[in-house]
Amino acid sequence: MSDATTFLSIGDGNDSNDGSTPALGKATSASAMSGWSGGNNRLIILCRDPSGQATLRETITPPSGTSGNPNWIIYDCYGVYDGVGGRIRHSGSDDDDTTTRSTCIDLTGISHFNVRSSVPSLRFAPLFDGSSGTFILANGCDTIDIRFLDFSACVNEAVAWSASSGTNLTLYGCRMVSGAGLAYCGANSLVDSNIVIGCDKMAAANNNAGNTVFQNNLVIDCNYGVNLFSPISTANVARGNVLMRIGTYSFSGNAGGLLTEDYNLIMRSGPRNNVTAGSNSVSSTNGVLPYQFGAGDLAAFLFGSGSYQNGGGTLSSLLDILGRPRPGGAGTDWGPVQSGPGVFYATVSGEPVAMLGGRDVFDYEVEAKDGFTLDVDVDVQWDASGTLPKVELIHPDGTVLATDTATGSVDTWDTLSVSSGSDVSVYGGGNTTYKLRCYGQDNSIIATWRKPIASYV
Repeated sequence: MSDATTFLSIGDGNDSNDGSTPALGKATSASAMSGWSGGNNRLIILCRDPSGQATLRETITPPSGTSGNPNWIIYDCYGVYDGVGGRIRHSGSDDDDTTTRSTCIDLTGISHFNVRSSVPSLRFAPLFDGSSGTFILANGCDTIDIRFLDFSACVNEAVAWSASSGTNLTLYGCRMVSGAGLAYCGANSLVDSNIVIGCDKMAAANNNAGNTVFQNNLVIDCNYGVNLFSPISTANVARGNVLMRIGTYSFSGNAGGLLTEDYNLIMRSGPRNNVTAGSNSVSSTNGVLPYQFGAGDLAAFLFGSGSYQNGGGTLSSLLDILGRPRPGGAGTDWGPVQSGPGVFYATVSGEPVAMLGGRDVFDYEVEAKDGFTLDVDVDVQWDASGTLPKVELIHPDGTVLATDTATGSVDTWDTLSVSSGSDVSVYGGGNTTYKLRCYGQDNSIIATWRKPIASYV
């Protein structure tokens, strides 16, 4: 029989019933699904216990659906089908709450199957819990869609299958608190809009399967964020996620894999939030708050030491959002703003635009922290040929630390760059005011200078 809707009524079901209505619900899933064939069959699980709470203690082993006509398991905590509703807990095969529980739903070798709550909400989501076991086992599956379930207190992965043989998992709008992790999935999978808190392992992973998309998820207090391993030819995507307090890696693209990562926010995670191998594409749209982010430490937002690192492989973009170069090798930081060991912006005093005539000299004052390398960029444009403008970076003791002379063309902006260098032994011990001295250098030239941008690392 196909296109069947059968009710399993926890609390007052009986396998001698025909399962056609909530009042005539079955007691076990095997009896409820015994007449199924083909696709578009539905098992509706109801809470019919007068207490308003019911526990299903069995492993459901359903048959496959067909392409375009999947079979369904629907947990009705909301009373959509019987007007009553109640909390449903699925604990696998056991006789009491102390026995080690087994798999709740065994989808091994199954294709075209959906598991979900009757209402797209987690307010009264069906609860899967237990002391051991994988709660939805999906080895060798194809085209499985799981939505709006609560996998609290699972020890192993809530949803798992053999990556070498499983494919096309959708895991949407679910919740997991503690346990090992939400999903260990196969190729061509979508893990979207889930909440994962306090997992021993990671929110999600695949294993050399490829084309996994992990997006719009909230992950808090997990040892790992997302491990997306894949062959070099099949890229994975991590997009639009929020990760907080991740112990080791926020995102990892091991096994020579491809990992595209963009529009994620990673907060108070570390010490290593990295891409560990492969040819990885990491976008400047990622935002990172470093592991050590103290009150008032605004500079740390611009990526303090050890914030977000590339442990190996290559990165697609070598410029940050300010157009500054980012190294692409192992051990380098990356994000919207390139940091190196930590970028801090220096205060520059002076006119927004300074115009020098002839051999005029003008000083900008740059207040920066001693003991660091100070870098200053300044734009200049001039109106005639001659001895071109130049700048000097001058320490308070009068030492000229660096000089740069314009090399461009008339009526074109040229950027001059000076640096105090890496030898910090000439510095004092606190904030020091340096001078950026701008020279016109030629009677025939009128030079126009823009206010410099200064930083120290």
